[in-house]
Amino acid sequence: MSLTAAGGSRAWRATVAFVLARDAYTCHMIRNGAPCGHPATTANHIIPRRFGGSDEPDNLEAACAPCNYSEGAKIRHAAAAALIVSDRVIADLAELLDAAGVPHDAPRHVILRWLHHRGSHPYRNSEIDATVRYRRARGPLYRI
Repeated sequence: MSLTAAGGSRAWRATVAFVLARDAYTCHMIRNGAPCGHPATTANHIIPRRFGGSDEPDNLEAACAPCNYSEGAKIRHAAAAALIVSDRVIADLAELLDAAGVPHDAPRHVILRWLHHRGSHPYRNSEIDATVRYRRARGPLYRI
């Protein structure tokens, strides 16, 4: 991507415009247990890039500047930051469960049942447990 004089790229600005329109220009970042709701002007990475998050619209949410800039490269909740493991397996398993529609607060036995129903799985128990904790701390990925 080539940067413009403003510091971004045309592709990034187009992605941000798409995310803002998709989220009705309303901040979706969680503040005091509820979505902020202020007018949004920026896009926030749900899973920060430093933890393996992408710039894809599925990993972005509309955010007002105060929420986004105060958040920095943190996860939604302080407790979730401690749960993030740089191991890509956990992020991949969480993405797989999200795509399959498994609820974010599903207990371990539900995820194991889903994995066994799907067929053999290469995940260790510690990875499944870490994924359960991560998804609970992260919260749902729905758009309000």
